[in-house]
Amino acid sequence: MLLLTMHLPRLYSDLPVNEAGARQHCSQMLALLRDVERNCVLLVDEGNIMTGEMFAGAHKWPQKYRKKGQELLRELGNRRRMVKVGNDATMEVACSAPGCQHAVGILNVETPDVLVGPEGCQQCASFAESGVAVTGISDYQLSSFADLRRETETIALTDGEWGRVEFEQRVWQPLFRYAKDVKIFDRYIGRHLQRERGGGFYPQLKPEYSRSLEWIFGQFAALSEGRATRVFEITCGLEEDRLSPEDMVGAAEVLRSFARMLSEKYGLHMAMNVKVERHDAKMPHARCIITDQLALSVERGFDLLRRDGRIRDVVVGLLPNRGEIERQARTLPDVPSA
Repeated sequence: MLLLTMHLPRLYSDLPVNEAGARQHCSQMLALLRDVERNCVLLVDEGNIMTGEMFAGAHKWPQKYRKKGQELLRELGNRRRMVKVGNDATMEVACSAPGCQHAVGILNVETPDVLVGPEGCQQCASFAESGVAVTGISDYQLSSFADLRRETETIALTDGEWGRVEFEQRVWQPLFRYAKDVKIFDRYIGRHLQRERGGGFYPQLKPEYSRSLEWIFGQFAALSEGRATRVFEITCGLEEDRLSPEDMVGAAEVLRSFARMLSEKYGLHMAMNVKVERHDAKMPHARCIITDQLALSVERGFDLLRRDGRIRDVVVGLLPNRGEIERQARTLPDVPSA
């Protein structure tokens, strides 16, 4: 769902000398940056040599393209889509350009899904030795990576089609690899607790949810280990018109107790936000997982993992309106603590 890319800074500065060629190149670059904005991260060096060269190169573009190019680069930085990687830039490489030297250094510690550069870079020995797929800007839209990027915008699975390992490799690991914040919004995590039995209310967490949420939380805990700041939140709801105030407090405590148990087990705090849903103010219907880099809708919700380790039928896709979902959920009051 979230793919690794690397751009050689010369891609931004090496414009064709003729005006028509320069316009075409810049148009292709804007399309490339929009692709990154949708579901990719851009690997750069910790010293900002590569990003400095990218912004300097874009500053030379024709005015019509310059503003949008710089805006897209800034947006990638603001959304943490530019991931800084430590590297050794002192090694001998075929190209003397500082940005290319740092790019080769990054390839010692990371393996991007594609490296995009000027046309001649496809034959560069320094990149050929890395084994990474290299494409020129003019061939980018025809590359296998461009097809992969489009295909991974949405993943639709039938019941049992994937096992947990494949889902981890294709969804959770790319999503959590560089994430600092993870927020799950699913009102049904709370709503499914509303069970009546023998005239009483005995809330409990369904195995489908407890199994799946622990799986997701464990993946993030493992992949984010060592980061200075990590946030994991779940926000769900309880319907006020179906429960007494006392039952709502009891149901919320079941959910919060589950979060405390996992927090202790994995050594990472899980926040459980339980919201009061009224007839005129409810949580969004959309079920989603939002990180500081990407937002995904999870069409069936978060009872994903079957008992046998296979994945239930689900559609996972890019979520465009993350801000509205967060705003709508945050405005609801919290269920009081016991």
